[in-house]
Amino acid sequence: MKGNLEYRIDPITYHHERRKAIEILKSSKNKLKPLIQVADFGKIIVTENQENLPYLGLENIESETGIYVETTYKESFGSAVKFSSGQILFPKLRPYLNKVHYAEFDGLCSAEFHVIDSSDVDNRYLSHFLRSKIVVSQTKYLMSGNTLPRLQTEDIHKLLIPIPSQETQQTIINIFEKAYAVKKAKEAQAKAILASIDDYLLKELGITLPDKQENSLKNRVFLRNISEVSGGRFDTFYYKDEFEELRKILSKCKNIIRFDSIIDVITKGETPSGEENNYISDGIPFLRVQNISIEGIKKDLMFISREVHNKMKRSKLFGGEILFTMAGSVGVVTLFPDNFGESNINQAIAKITLKKNISVNKIYMIEILNSGICQQQIKKFLTVSAQPNINFEQIKSIEMPLPPLEIQEKIVNHVQAIRDKAKALENEAKEILEQAKAEVERMILGE
Repeated sequence: MKGNLEYRIDPITYHHERRKAIEILKSSKNKLKPLIQVADFGKIIVTENQENLPYLGLENIESETGIYVETTYKESFGSAVKFSSGQILFPKLRPYLNKVHYAEFDGLCSAEFHVIDSSDVDNRYLSHFLRSKIVVSQTKYLMSGNTLPRLQTEDIHKLLIPIPSQETQQTIINIFEKAYAVKKAKEAQAKAILASIDDYLLKELGITLPDKQENSLKNRVFLRNISEVSGGRFDTFYYKDEFEELRKILSKCKNIIRFDSIIDVITKGETPSGEENNYISDGIPFLRVQNISIEGIKKDLMFISREVHNKMKRSKLFGGEILFTMAGSVGVVTLFPDNFGESNINQAIAKITLKKNISVNKIYMIEILNSGICQQQIKKFLTVSAQPNINFEQIKSIEMPLPPLEIQEKIVNHVQAIRDKAKALENEAKEILEQAKAEVERMILGE
């Protein structure tokens, strides 16, 4: 009916899930105000990082929790928005990812964030509410644009915010802080369990890596003969003692091979011509470096059309390929699942297929490539530049132990048990947070 229409006429705006969320809010006992009446949306635009502040993009915010994922200094950008500790970062892009962040330090962020500050309610409470399911149930139906689905500022301004008492706001904050503390503790346990994998691998393979050296002046001074550097790289990092010691250790080990001895094909991805114009809201998954982890493919995917996918033939994925990141976060290796479906990769990822007539467990290969044995060699190869990178020849030259298949499978089974235990802890941590969200939502809605 015409009387039920809002300021937009696109059908998705009136999706029953969004309408139900708004009705639930309006039936709550708390006073409601549009976000624009509760918070300030001021922006401080900068073009240089003169204060060496951390830079946050969407990839630096964890979905659902809003937790900051550490980033490195970003040397250059077209423009960025400055934020202060205690403010909220609310993203315009892909709201279904639920990446609302409460800042605990000063920094810079992508212009794709709104920086929100409220004097009416506690920003910690406001950040928790903006991260709630009842908000996501609205924002995911307010997106516009096929290339990179985003929220219009007007739609964000109109979001209804419940205003409970200061006491209730503090109770909500306390519930979440307790849940986050338990979550953090369980994730630390999981991380410690996963850290034991490298020690197990080394012990099982009979390899002792050289001790890490202190970054002292004494350890930074070393000698190399001209014959050792002639015809090779001429930077001191490449010839550090720790890399030379690893080379000597591996030369004395059994079953050591060069990676290229078992590689059939290695190629890398492409960037769609026209870049952003080829990204759509749904289609063929297009994997970037931030989607690759040893555990598998992370969320926050971008998509390309089948037409673009078919043009990028060399970088198509079908299942079973080894993926190796070549730029930025170099040396993250995973196995692309057989059941993931057709996908494509960008130019910062190598796609590797192994020879068929060899006795190799692919999961073992992923574990060994992510181990200290191979990661230290990858570290040696990194070029000294603004963005670290590695090339095909360097990847091929990585040396690794390849024991008989039965030993590989024994290692894989033991490591999988470790990963399952860590995953169980991570799932427990997520469940604790979900319980906290459900409890808080009942409080806010006055149920």
